Amino acid sequence: MSQVEIGFLSWLGTGTFEYVLATAFKICQGEIFEPRVQYDISLQKNPIPGEKISCGEQGRIYPISAEGCVLDGSHGTVTCQLLNMLIKVIRFDIPFFRLVEDAKTYIDGCWNRTINTTICHQTTIE
Repeated sequence: MSQVEIGFLSWLGTGTFEYVLATAFKICQGEIFEPRVQYDISLQKNPIPGEKISCGEQGRIYPISAEGCVLDGSHGTVTCQLLNMLIKVIRFDIPFFRLVEDAKTYIDGCWNRTINTTICHQTTIE
């Protein structure tokens, strides 16, 4: 999970963590690029030290909207769907488009320094 994602989760202050099959979720934004998915599959099978893998207990955490849409990490989710593996998610009771707008507000607030910089530079979820 990136520093931006950790700060966003702390700023938003809601969400529940789960460990679920990747096939339970939808890709609701952008294109999926096959080379990126293939890279993630190879990384999953042969991890590189320091690189975050997509699926399983050591995999990244994916933010999920109320409708079951992936907010960030579409390529990794598709990778885990193809491998039929579990992913760690944080599920929000917020509709997808509102969650996207909340993420934009958070990023703008950090950029413009209208949000506490401690939250913007947070490295762990409290």
